[in-house]
Amino acid sequence: MSPGSHGARLPGCPPPVPCGVIIVETSFNTEYLHAVRVAILHDKTNLRGTAAPGAATGARLCRRAPARERGLVGLIGATHYSPAAFGELAELMRTGRIDTVQVPYNPAHREVERTILPLADDLGVGVLLMRPLGEGQLMRRPPRPAQLAPLRPFGITTWAQALLKWGLSDPRVHVSLTATAQPGRLTENAAGGSPPWFGAEERAYVLRLAATR
Repeated sequence: MSPGSHGARLPGCPPPVPCGVIIVETSFNTEYLHAVRVAILHDKTNLRGTAAPGAATGARLCRRAPARERGLVGLIGATHYSPAAFGELAELMRTGRIDTVQVPYNPAHREVERTILPLADDLGVGVLLMRPLGEGQLMRRPPRPAQLAPLRPFGITTWAQALLKWGLSDPRVHVSLTATAQPGRLTENAAGGSPPWFGAEERAYVLRLAATR
């Protein structure tokens, strides 16, 4: 089936259910997949069920309870890359039907500070940070080593580490998701995810450095 086609209904789910739902359901029956700690919904349909650049629909969440009861899924989350959809994402968060959100957050893109992060803090919703390096935008002209010197007491030796730690030093953020094509950077980047964390002064300093990139 193609991504846009529809399969059979799952019990308790309003039609139509994309074939992706069926694929996820049957995948747990394979020898390769037994449980998922965090399941993130990437549906681009809004809460009213009409095509729009919003967050996941309530209909797509209908399979959460059975999967969690069977121990197949730990946490259910929703994500969107566009600040234009954060209003709908916030609406979904308020329903109590998701446990976490995945949102872009870095010194150049701070829109989540307006609504998503405060709301997540109020509701106890987890936050997965994506695009911590600004999709590479912030890495094009890294600061000189001398400019990073004030951050060395925090274990920072590279600009990527500084950006990763900047995001994770916000107490409302729980996980930072980054990628690299160079395996050697895995350990290097991981250092940005360990304490000690930045305080307000260090975070402000990173913002000033990022403003010149």
